[in-house]
Amino acid sequence: MRAFGILALTLMLTLCVVSPAQAQLTEHDDYYLTKSHWGVGLQAGLLSGMGVSVRFHPHTRYGFELNAGAWKGGDNLLASFGAEAQYDFDWSGRNRFYGFVGLGFYQNGKDDPDELKGPFRAGFGAGYDWDISKTVIFSAELGVTWFTDGIILPLPQVGISYLFN
Repeated sequence: MRAFGILALTLMLTLCVVSPAQAQLTEHDDYYLTKSHWGVGLQAGLLSGMGVSVRFHPHTRYGFELNAGAWKGGDNLLASFGAEAQYDFDWSGRNRFYGFVGLGFYQNGKDDPDELKGPFRAGFGAGYDWDISKTVIFSAELGVTWFTDGIILPLPQVGISYLFN
């Protein structure tokens, strides 16, 4: 429980220290400031969920993402649900470098009971979105992940999203 308290304090301090001051922008750089953007896609990772992804980026430096998915094979069920809050450090057009905090719940095993020792996860990290086309974004993230059974690991996450303009 002490590790969770330290992790929560670190996350709060990280968000407080990051200044909301905005850098000088050119016309090309203000894609995320001109209007809000929604996106849908796929996410894979062990911090903030895997499966179908829905993202929302209001016309500020903040963004939000929800991820959920379920797969059943034989008697085993794999399901996850997660969320991320993101803060943009820098961007150029649709490419952006951001920090994030995330939570996730993972279920693995027969329908009941859950066989995972650490089904809840929390963490923080950094990510980058690459503009593949006018509407498709590829995301790569590296997050420090805390599992409820006490394990802390740096784990990657990847995703691909279609942004509605």
